Amino acid sequence: MFKRVSDKVFGVLNDFDLAYCAEYSEQPSSKHCTGTTPFIAYRLLSSKPKGGHVSRYDLESVFYVLLIICCHYEGLGRSIYWEERPYIKWFTESVDVVAALKGTLILFDSGYLPIQPYFEDFRTWLDEICTVFRRGHVDFLVNGGEKDYNFATLGGKISYAKLKEVMCSFQGTPLVQRW
Repeated sequence: MFKRVSDKVFGVLNDFDLAYCAEYSEQPSSKHCTGTTPFIAYRLLSSKPKGGHVSRYDLESVFYVLLIICCHYEGLGRSIYWEERPYIKWFTESVDVVAALKGTLILFDSGYLPIQPYFEDFRTWLDEICTVFRRGHVDFLVNGGEKDYNFATLGGKISYAKLKEVMCSFQGTPLVQRW
């Protein structure tokens, strides 16, 4: 969701309680891995999370939200036809299939992202963010077994600071931060 105040745009991420619960329980969901499948981090879908929730899962979720908006919509509020949506299987397939599809995107697919023309200006962000995640996951595959490996940031490759570097400007204009 977003709102405009004068010439500024403020974005808010909202789930609307459409979450998938990885571990069903009668306990409150805040103690369990939940999320909306198309937007859940790859590692959370593909395995039990090691060490609990880490902030890179949220960063990856933001990437997926932005990717879906840029690839499934022709403009603000105008979606492309259902059967033409490139990531539609993320909404229709099982969690295991979605995990495999995201794993392929993150680990192997360094090709062209199918961004709609209206959102073409976001391509640089999406390409660079995908590269950041690829480097982190490859680093984990190579070095993840080391005793003092930083799992939370996948060897320091994925962090808020790294994504902030990527997203510090848009179309050559520096972004303003609220805090």
